Amino acid sequence: MENLSGDKSQEYFADGMTDELIASLARISSIRVLSRTTAMEYKDSHESLGKIARDLGVDAVVEGTVLRSGDRVRITAELIQVSTDRHLWADTYESPIDDVLTLQNRVASAIVEQIRIQLTSQDKTRLASRRLVKPEAYEDFLKGLFYWNKRSREDLLKAIDYFQLAIVNDPQYALAYAGLADCYGILGAAIVGTVPTIEVAPKAEAAAMKAVELDDSLAETQTALATVQFNYKWDWKAAERGFRRAIELNPNYATAHQRYSLYLTAMGRRSESLTEMERARSLDPLSVSMNFSLGWRLYMAREYDRAIVQLNDAIEMDPTFVLPHIVLGQAYEQKEDYAKAIAELEKTAIMSHQSPPVIAALGHVYAVAGRINEAHKILEELQSESQTGYVSPFYVALVYAGLKDESRTMEWLEKAYADRSNSMVFANVDPRLDNLRSDPKFQHLLERMKFAL
Repeated sequence: MENLSGDKSQEYFADGMTDELIASLARISSIRVLSRTTAMEYKDSHESLGKIARDLGVDAVVEGTVLRSGDRVRITAELIQVSTDRHLWADTYESPIDDVLTLQNRVASAIVEQIRIQLTSQDKTRLASRRLVKPEAYEDFLKGLFYWNKRSREDLLKAIDYFQLAIVNDPQYALAYAGLADCYGILGAAIVGTVPTIEVAPKAEAAAMKAVELDDSLAETQTALATVQFNYKWDWKAAERGFRRAIELNPNYATAHQRYSLYLTAMGRRSESLTEMERARSLDPLSVSMNFSLGWRLYMAREYDRAIVQLNDAIEMDPTFVLPHIVLGQAYEQKEDYAKAIAELEKTAIMSHQSPPVIAALGHVYAVAGRINEAHKILEELQSESQTGYVSPFYVALVYAGLKDESRTMEWLEKAYADRSNSMVFANVDPRLDNLRSDPKFQHLLERMKFAL
């Protein structure tokens, strides 16, 4: 959706309307709708529609504009069949801002009618649903989405502020609660998180449960709650039910497939995990997050050569994105190419300003490569960092695992378990813990986490 207001500060509103219209269409189970990240890659593109469609493998494109004036919104949308460059339909819709969700459903219904899709009864119900939202709350929600999509720690904190404002203005706003839960969840998640689980998990759980209580028919609310049940509650069965329910509600919701894939990885169900992740990427092919996630799943599946190719693809998409660099270094380590692993992780440590997840990965490979003094220096650095900020005990355990100090490794894994560290959900499959697999204490730890061993 193009912003016609002439006011750049309203860009978040046009972007948010794009998000919401994509979400409305994505809930139609019989059509494939590409996700927001991929669509936004072409926002200011001068490529022809034909080339864009060929690149993405789609048959039709929706173009549109949004104009906000006071408390009213006008959407103009058109549907173009790419193979013939034929404009199948165009129309303009206007409504008060507090009825904008209904307006989006009207646009989605018109598009579906034009492409002659046979709707299920559930699809019809979803499109006919009327949910009013207070204008101030909707605006705050869109600002929250804007910052959520940036994913940095600073932007996530801004997103939290806006989602909370949306909830203050409209306490019945389910999607705002889901957004809040997702933000808290990422702040405490493995690799990304630098906040103690004990601090964010209760907030994520409370927001997710409220989201589902307000509207359990949305894939976003189901996914938010399932993520909490997986990451922090370690309630494996409830998490799987939630992810599967989310996918049933909206098969086009890439995030549900992505997170279900993460769950399947933790459960050791490698083939299923890769299938779900491929599905997620097919719905959002230009997302660096989705491309990194596929590389990470391949790494966890012990398919290191494929992982290296995929992670390099993700790095090419965004060289500043730290996560694929970390896992690329880990993949080189598993192939015993320690020189490449160390070079990649040393570079990434500088890039990430000595982030604990990165230096822990570096400390592990130093140890495995026989550079014992450097590994011990990393341990000192992690201990020093823990005096001023949060360092998950799991990161310390990783370095001791590389040093093959089983006693100290178990000591710190027990601390990570007590800390409810999110990294522990992958303890049953992480290649860097393979030397502990026959240790009865490690086996007992996995049993307490109720993994199906």
